[in-house]
Amino acid sequence: MSSSSNIIGPSHLVIATLNPDDMGRYLAKAGYQGNHYAPGLKNPQAKAPFIQGELSLLCDMVLFTSNNGLPPIELLSEPQATFAGTDQATAFEPLSIPDDMEGPIEIRVRCQNPAKAASFWRAAGGGKEKPENEAARLSFDRNIAAPAMDLVYVRSEEHPSTTWLNTPGLSAVSFLCRDASSLRDDLDSRGYECGEVFKIAPFGKKLSVFFARNLSREIYEFLSLDR
Repeated sequence: MSSSSNIIGPSHLVIATLNPDDMGRYLAKAGYQGNHYAPGLKNPQAKAPFIQGELSLLCDMVLFTSNNGLPPIELLSEPQATFAGTDQATAFEPLSIPDDMEGPIEIRVRCQNPAKAASFWRAAGGGKEKPENEAARLSFDRNIAAPAMDLVYVRSEEHPSTTWLNTPGLSAVSFLCRDASSLRDDLDSRGYECGEVFKIAPFGKKLSVFFARNLSREIYEFLSLDR
């Protein structure tokens, strides 16, 4: 299957946290409800290249959803002692949750070359690219899982060299695709860093999942439903 027809659209945001209770309260104040819990989930070895430090045996996940037009959020807690330092930033700018949604939510990505960073999506076959002054915007339509979303790549000389799944804050953006294995092979053949596809069913749905790192060093998760 060609990647040109593989991407369905946004699935959710991944926020890593050292203090899941505090973050959960913050999300609740922003109108989110934590209604899917997966404590003590076995960590797949395929996550290891995207974790700073040693991969822990287990992790905890909570999926938060909102009725306010905001994307679902996966709250991820990795309990290992080698959790990425709290002074380290991710390539994603800190997530700002608006009081009122007008149009797609914007996820801003710090990078040195916005056009080069945005070219990831030409390889993946997703989004509508809209060049802007000193930035590049990728627009994704809403789907059954999440509302419309814009990824905005902004020029910055201070972006971190590498983002990790266990860096506190917005650590990855997840997308639905039709076939995770074929998409992974397409991106790998184009020189992008891709993890192996693994199977998981954290909230009762069987999924095929892999992680990929852009040339600008931020992480994306891709998942497809197993039928």
